Amino acid sequence: MPEFHIELELQGLKLKIRGSREDVPAAMHQIGRQVTGLLNPIAEVVEGEVVEETPSGKPEVIAGTPVTAAKKRTSRKPKRVSSTANGGGASSDDVVNWNHDPSKWGYPLKTWKGWEKAIWLLYVISQETSPSELTSSQIVQTFNAKFTSAGTLAHISVNRDLARRQMAPDLLVHQNDGRWKLLDNGVSMAQVLVAAALGKEAVTANA
Repeated sequence: MPEFHIELELQGLKLKIRGSREDVPAAMHQIGRQVTGLLNPIAEVVEGEVVEETPSGKPEVIAGTPVTAAKKRTSRKPKRVSSTANGGGASSDDVVNWNHDPSKWGYPLKTWKGWEKAIWLLYVISQETSPSELTSSQIVQTFNAKFTSAGTLAHISVNRDLARRQMAPDLLVHQNDGRWKLLDNGVSMAQVLVAAALGKEAVTANA
């Protein structure tokens, strides 16, 4: 049976009764009712019952659900935002959809560096559909959704490596408002990559 402890302290309680001896029983009855009124809420908590006084002056017990323990306060933990380092957390709207024709473009090679895969993808998409300019998130999400057999791209690596290829002597890409576009040198490199993807010749590129 569950145990409980009740401590009641009536501070500043003062009673003054004046009258004849005949009034004592009635006065004690009223005092008893007042004290009972103070204790009833405690009894309701322990027994799970609510005591109400009827017009006749007799208490009426209404059954309730016993309170066994206070509910523990729970706090919601903020949801963790998945990292976008490997393209996680980006919207599915970032994926560019088209019907890839491997007879024309082949498949990216797993041995390619990340920036080579990005160059190849930019070229294929520009030839097959729109847009011709892609954000890093679109490059990563699209490649990881369609060409997982060639490995996955990481957002931070694509940004870093493409930024290096937009400077001399490479001059392969150009970035405008966060979107990457192939330059003439990039188109030539992409065509070499497509040939390698089709198995026509090997491709070598600077690290």
